[in-house]
Amino acid sequence: MNKDTKIALSSTLSVWILACFLIIFSIVLVIMQPSLPTPPSENVYEIGPNVYVENSTINMHSFGVAFDEGDIFINESLSYGSGTLNGYNVTNSTVANNVNFSSPSTSSSICLYGTANMTLKNVWNSSIWFSLFGTSSLHLENCSLNIILLYEHASITIKNSSVFHVGDTWSSLPPVGESSDYNTTYLIENNSIVNSIILTYNANIHVKNSTIWNFHTGTYGMGDILWDLSNINGMFENCTINVIILGVKSSIFCYGTNITTSLTTYDFSNVILNQSTVNQLAYGIIAYDDLSINNQTITGTNYENMTQEFSSSVSSRYLRTITINNSADVSITNFSGPIMLFNNANVTIFNNTIPQNGNFAALCFDNSTLTCENISQEQSFFPIGPCIYTFDNSSARILKNSSLYNFVIRSSGIHFVYNSSIDLFGEGLDYEHLITNATFINSTIVNATLLGSSKNKFVNCSITNLFEGVVFASGTLTLNTSGIFGSGTYYNQTLLINNTITTRIFDGIEVLGDTSLTINDFDRELRIFSADESLLLMHNSTFSSINALNLSKVTISNCTGSWAVFKDNSTLTSNQNCSIYQISIYNYGKMTIENGTLSYLSLEDKINVTLNATKVNMIQIRGHQASDYALKIYDSIIQSLWVLNWGNC
Repeated sequence: MNKDTKIALSSTLSVWILACFLIIFSIVLVIMQPSLPTPPSENVYEIGPNVYVENSTINMHSFGVAFDEGDIFINESLSYGSGTLNGYNVTNSTVANNVNFSSPSTSSSICLYGTANMTLKNVWNSSIWFSLFGTSSLHLENCSLNIILLYEHASITIKNSSVFHVGDTWSSLPPVGESSDYNTTYLIENNSIVNSIILTYNANIHVKNSTIWNFHTGTYGMGDILWDLSNINGMFENCTINVIILGVKSSIFCYGTNITTSLTTYDFSNVILNQSTVNQLAYGIIAYDDLSINNQTITGTNYENMTQEFSSSVSSRYLRTITINNSADVSITNFSGPIMLFNNANVTIFNNTIPQNGNFAALCFDNSTLTCENISQEQSFFPIGPCIYTFDNSSARILKNSSLYNFVIRSSGIHFVYNSSIDLFGEGLDYEHLITNATFINSTIVNATLLGSSKNKFVNCSITNLFEGVVFASGTLTLNTSGIFGSGTYYNQTLLINNTITTRIFDGIEVLGDTSLTINDFDRELRIFSADESLLLMHNSTFSSINALNLSKVTISNCTGSWAVFKDNSTLTSNQNCSIYQISIYNYGKMTIENGTLSYLSLEDKINVTLNATKVNMIQIRGHQASDYALKIYDSIIQSLWVLNWGNC
């Protein structure tokens, strides 16, 4: 066989192998499609204005417009008229009656609902946000746009265009409403440039001959549980990508792609590299049986590397994340990356040092057992995330001879801490009402923040500051600086045995069941959790946080606070000069504020909010109400009102 024949055969073989890979991967993508509800053949959307303003002053007003059906073609520029966009009828988000606008109102967003399909050609606009819902679609050719967000079953095609950001979420802006039935679609091609793509829920993406600066699947924080919801499938062909971070159940195929900075995988994500280059690979493994890992060295064969390489070049690589599944018994030493336990896994971690501003987290699920011994975390001058998360209510965690800066428990599983030093210990009250069960023995804690309902036990410990809580479970009760009065049930389940405690501070309140609690003249910043149709009345007092859900009702007057969250048909009524830094209302939350002062108000999904004679620095709304305006403003002063979209209608 001569040289030319060999070269020809080699080229033919290479092409054949590539074709096989593409065919197999396409089949895999089809097989791995999530089982999702079929979109309705005809969605009925009732889109009307979601904001009403009367007798008020607004310094900056950014309104939104919405389409709910039809085909829209726009070339070269966006032209707004009275109830129209480039001649097409639209729904305007805001109705204004006798309102003083300090500066002209501008459009902040264009929203597509139902079966609306929009095509933009040669449009350059760096300020407009696009939001797509239902089965709507957006087609871009030779455009330059700012931010595009897709929800439900929406799709987008980007050709020879530049977009700053596209995805189902943006920075700290979470997806709107229920997201388990998402299945968005993205096609990016023809030398397009996208600064960032973030996909959090079910999605399919195909990128060809384009440049991406940052591609991220999953969440930025390790704390959000999305494994049961998110299947993200993607293909990159002949692309240049600066950074790829793959989480949740991502399956990505890269062919002829140059990843110039780094590729990172975690959770159950996997990536296939074919004829691609990676500067730095931070790979993850899944251990499905007994294994030992010491300082990047893996002993044993019972694991799967989530990155597969074919004719590809990787300049440097290191083990970044470990996922343990299927009752595996794993020993880990000198490793500081994220660790996740599933399905009765049993893991022991030894001698780990978490670097300054490190990103170590251990997440436990499904009756898993985690033992940590001789773990240390360097203190930082900057805020850092929790060292160990714990979620599943039936998993066990054991911590021995360790030194941690920030230790957070968000689980009612069993926890034991021995001979350890912890700067900050907390229970995640800001997120959900999780009742912990932790025992600390011979340990030192600088700041311990507890719930009254949690079954925490401290034996022979040294605690500098103990922030305690009380559960108000039933009856009619009153709390002030002198104590608790009235008829009802209240309790604290923290058990203290032979400890040295420098300062004990009562600041946590849980109001549950049919309880009616009145708080008067309490100037200490309270952490408040209200749920289960309870009633809370608060006068002349201060709070650091209020977290309300499940039909609870909170009424405050002449109070100051840092932040509050109301959802699940909970209600906030505020009057008589209340000042609150930040309030978030979503998922059928309700609020009425009169004579108040707010710094930031975030409104999402299905909400009902009224402001009367109130000053607000910033309002951001992504919500609606079926039979009324989602937000009504009377006789108020608003520095900035930003309508992004109507949420899921």
